Amino acid sequence: MKIVVLGGGYSTEREVSLVTSQGICRALNANGHQAVLIDMALGLDTFSSFASVYDAQKEMTTTYTIEASVGESVLDEQSSVFGPHVLKICQLADIVFIGLHGETGEDGKVQATFDTLGIRYTGSGFLASALAMDKHLSKILMAHHGIRTPAYHTIQSVSQFDDLLPHLALPCVVKPASGGSSIGVVIAQTVEECRQGVEAALFLDSTVIIEEFVDGREFSCGFLGDQILPAVEIIPKQGFYDYRNKYQPGATEEVSPPDISDELHHTIQDMTRQVKELLHLEVYGRVDFLVDQDERVYCIEANTLPGMTPTSLLPVEAQAVGISYNDLCEKIMQESLK
Repeated sequence: MKIVVLGGGYSTEREVSLVTSQGICRALNANGHQAVLIDMALGLDTFSSFASVYDAQKEMTTTYTIEASVGESVLDEQSSVFGPHVLKICQLADIVFIGLHGETGEDGKVQATFDTLGIRYTGSGFLASALAMDKHLSKILMAHHGIRTPAYHTIQSVSQFDDLLPHLALPCVVKPASGGSSIGVVIAQTVEECRQGVEAALFLDSTVIIEEFVDGREFSCGFLGDQILPAVEIIPKQGFYDYRNKYQPGATEEVSPPDISDELHHTIQDMTRQVKELLHLEVYGRVDFLVDQDERVYCIEANTLPGMTPTSLLPVEAQAVGISYNDLCEKIMQESLK
């Protein structure tokens, strides 16, 4: 099949997206497909046919790495999120494998555009993507349906912070309402650290979440179609599971299946299924959790386009049930075509 792997873009997670997309593209080509990696922001200088792009990329030896500063895009956003010829080549493909991360990728805008143009793509639809990307909305839905999530406040400006002080419990977690890769996330031990975290997060998002700090273990649980995968425990060697620990090889230990009781493991998997159904997530994804000292499970967020880098969690979980990286990419694509 002819496949466009769409990555890059203008997101603060651009570099992660390119590493994800390169891995996917190589896997699909190894599986016998004609896959090309297209940077959504840069597009193509010239375009005559899908075959010409595929032939040109076969000669390329570029290897992407995660080097950009945390929270920074290396490109200035233009009037259109789609670079030259991007939509044209996507329309010629049998399917677009979305390897984007962050805003204008995970937030449903690209999915809605593709729906309008009749372009087939991998993963969840535009509505599920938008709901999962907005942590505030997804927390409201989860709480309403009895899914435990850390207590929180939201603010839209630094001036609202002082009004919140009487209700502020420390330590706390400060993060943008939308975003990923833990960009802009701060564990604040003091009021001043919290204030600084809010100021920084407001540069990334119009809404900031100040969340209860749950002292416990961190887990993630993925799904592939109707199959709930084994959970993975995330054990950073220093600090918490921030941008550095996510993408620096060796900075974090991932254990799947985790060393926990069957009962707790089943609880995490059951909550993953509940969140999947509640937010109408499709094809594949990942749900993140914290478990406190009393083994109470808190849902943190859902990810509709989880990372597929060599250190990402979903491939680790799939490997635990015998699904190789190449097979995982193939299954995601085939599930999306159903």
